[in-house]
Amino acid sequence: MVPGRRSALEDLTTADCTSVKPLAPSEPDLLAAAHLCTELGRVDETREVAPLLQEAATILDAVGLILWVWDPQATELRPALAHGYSDKVIAQLPKVRRDTDNATAAAFRSVQMCVVNGSDSASGAL
Repeated sequence: MVPGRRSALEDLTTADCTSVKPLAPSEPDLLAAAHLCTELGRVDETREVAPLLQEAATILDAVGLILWVWDPQATELRPALAHGYSDKVIAQLPKVRRDTDNATAAAFRSVQMCVVNGSDSASGAL
């Protein structure tokens, strides 16, 4: 890491859903999104989700996606499925408690999308 530069993980821990600027408008492929939603509704087994996550990443023009699920016994979010990240990276992700100070927990608490703006040195996140 370059001294004086923040990592993407540090940026995630300082996200605030209440003061986020909206993303620049773009033309979403609504037909592709509708098809994806239909296919997600037809999923019977977890293994069927992987190609759909890839399709979602393409629609969103995203490098990767992580699907977080709530574990009620552990009272934390955990990464359940991912696309675009190695197993090693996923294994290093911490579990996220409801009161954690980052974009994932803030989105979970507020039931709203949170945006972490990217930069030349770090990717953004939704």
